[in-house]
Amino acid sequence: MKIVKPLLLIHLLASAPAFGQTLDAGGRPTAPHPNPPSAEERAKQRAQALKDLNIPGLKLRPYIPENFPIKPYPNAYDKGFVNSTSGKPTAGLTMYSKDAPDVVHKWYMDACREAKLNTVTPSEEGRKAIGKVGDLFIINADNLKQKLSIVLVRNPKDRGTIISISWALK
Repeated sequence: MKIVKPLLLIHLLASAPAFGQTLDAGGRPTAPHPNPPSAEERAKQRAQALKDLNIPGLKLRPYIPENFPIKPYPNAYDKGFVNSTSGKPTAGLTMYSKDAPDVVHKWYMDACREAKLNTVTPSEEGRKAIGKVGDLFIINADNLKQKLSIVLVRNPKDRGTIISISWALK
């Protein structure tokens, strides 16, 4: 559960509405922002937000450390990373891709095999019980020292994929 809060924070930072945009009661934009920021401006805004946030026990980073146990998806954008700085080592990574969830799922299954991680995934019946098959994929991966949870959800904005990875030492 400790990993979920940082991932939620990363997701909120990455998906926050542009300055001046109004939201409905459900937190969705009421209309496209008339002047959306460029990719460079969004990157600057995220970098500044990371500097401004000071959460004891957590370190938000604008990059993914090279020693993260699994590679980030190659066609991903708006990457956010957080790790614990005290207590048991944990980390979380959130990214977005325009690729479909099944494509990202296949790539991560191969990446887990490459990283010599054992994998467990819910059955089709299990996925039906918690979401549309094809729109949600979950991979639990581990070895003797570490465990990962990879959750892939169809992004309703562009029909691509929201990628969330939680990591912890055992």
